[in-house]
Amino acid sequence: MMKYTYMIIVALVLTGCSSFYYQPDQKMLKQANIFMQNGQTLEEDSQYLNALNTYMEAYKRYSLIDKLDGKAQAMLSLSREYYRLGDMKNFNTWRDSVTTLINLKLPQLKDQLNVLDIEINFRNGNYEKVIELSKKYNSKAYKAGTEMCSYRLISKTKLNLTVGSESFYLKRDISKLSKLYKKHKLDDPSILAYAYYSLGYFYTNQTKYTKAFGYLNKAYAIDQSEEHYSDIADDVYLMGFIYEKRNQIELARNSYMRALEIGTQTKDQELISRVNQRLNHLPK
Repeated sequence: MMKYTYMIIVALVLTGCSSFYYQPDQKMLKQANIFMQNGQTLEEDSQYLNALNTYMEAYKRYSLIDKLDGKAQAMLSLSREYYRLGDMKNFNTWRDSVTTLINLKLPQLKDQLNVLDIEINFRNGNYEKVIELSKKYNSKAYKAGTEMCSYRLISKTKLNLTVGSESFYLKRDISKLSKLYKKHKLDDPSILAYAYYSLGYFYTNQTKYTKAFGYLNKAYAIDQSEEHYSDIADDVYLMGFIYEKRNQIELARNSYMRALEIGTQTKDQELISRVNQRLNHLPK
């Protein structure tokens, strides 16, 4: 009887200990996930410093519970924000650290590391490097492949290079992504919006304005719904350019002014300068 009682006590203690350690982990994980979601929202609003601080809180919590994939995701996001804020010392530190972690323990995240490198080279105007880094886009999982291909298509268009299967690939994967988006099952709608935008950019360059406008409208609808303000600015800027080429001056002016308004709010000096140049080209 005493032995049976002892076994019950041990079982209760072990259960209590298990519960004691398990619950804080689950609570910490939930907090970390919320911080990541909030960071993404702030990033989409171009609040990069606030996004960085929020991602840092996520990183701390993932680290405390040794959630390696979450930790790596937070580190990738921190690298991106440090770059956007022009803090290259911290960017290099976090970029090197997350590369080591992914190479040693999380090879399944190498595509996301590659996308980060592609994005940064694209922002720097290193379009040849973007094309080199994205050359295996069609062998990737279709979400990562779609994002890589979008950057690749725009880069090749900017360099006036011949586009091969990129537009076909994007149209094919847009079909998959749009079905998920309509069912509210696409965790990052910006991938779909950017695919639409890249095709719009490509067809604008080919002066196929009707086709371009159709894709840009689809990109704009998603970005507007998700309140991705910096992406909305890109959409309406390119729409304004098409209106200008069609000699629809007031529509062009309205589109440029919308882009300028967003650029002013987000303090995007490059966008402000670009929009003002187009406005100055319009007849008074």
